[in-house]
Amino acid sequence: MQKNANKSEKGITLIALVVTIVVLLILAGVSLNLVLGENGIIKKSKEARDKYAESAKNEQSELNKVDEWLEENISGVKKVEGVTIPEGYYYVGGTKDTGIVISDAVEDKEKYKGQTDVKKEDLVGNQWVWVPVETPSSMYVTVTEPIAITGGTTNVVTGVTTSKYTASEIISGITRVLPNEIGDYKEPTIIVGGSGTVYDAEQANWSAAGFSSLQNMAETLVKDYDDMIKSL
Repeated sequence: MQKNANKSEKGITLIALVVTIVVLLILAGVSLNLVLGENGIIKKSKEARDKYAESAKNEQSELNKVDEWLEENISGVKKVEGVTIPEGYYYVGGTKDTGIVISDAVEDKEKYKGQTDVKKEDLVGNQWVWVPVETPSSMYVTVTEPIAITGGTTNVVTGVTTSKYTASEIISGITRVLPNEIGDYKEPTIIVGGSGTVYDAEQANWSAAGFSSLQNMAETLVKDYDDMIKSL
């Protein structure tokens, strides 16, 4: 019983404290109007409390903005809706759900911020739609037995293989085939005609593309495809 009595008598309530202060002020000759009036001590105390709460709220809001800015700009890492923008590119517009449009020209930065309708004729640089891929493995097929990149039915390339190729499921209605098989959709591969002497196999074509040989072209295509998968 003694323990409960001590607990109930512990401390002093805020109301009791205010009443005590008011009584002391009255006893000291301070008028009630100065205490309770429109410009009284209690009214001013409430205003000070409210201003402090509003100030704390505004301060937190500004701190949140600083955090967002730091997240998007420190160490060259820029993010839009949590999606990292590649270095050397700038966010133009779009959203994570519709595709984020990026440009290689700083003049295009945020011209259509948050908008899904991005007008390319208003932009200066080259643009890409940057779509985050949650499950990159769904974009390609991995095989245990590497597939040789030969250039079609004629063995115009030797010693080049790939263990990954693009999956059919990534584009609705498009059926992809294995590299070197007859069909329009296959990657990575080199495209040649039935005789093995046209399209990519023609020297004028692979040379114009910057390759030193058809062999070099095949090796580069496989490496670039593998690097793309790793970057995802």
